[in-house]
Amino acid sequence: MEQIKIQTENIKLCQFLKFCSISQTGGNANELIKSGAIYVNNQQCLMRNKKLKNHDTIQYGNKTFEVVVNDNN
Repeated sequence: MEQIKIQTENIKLCQFLKFCSISQTGGNANELIKSGAIYVNNQQCLMRNKKLKNHDTIQYGNKTFEVVVNDNN
């Protein structure tokens, strides 16, 4: 599992997919979400604006990412 550090309290799923390089564009991120290929906390997620918070896990294919809020602001 790869930990992805963010500087904010939460991040939208579509932004996260771009941030961790699963997707190159917002449009591509939306297509991945609509296709049902993205899982959040082991549940299929079809909401592009789903807010991810500390320790949420995101799965795409055989890759798993964990959101980690960086408290060193």
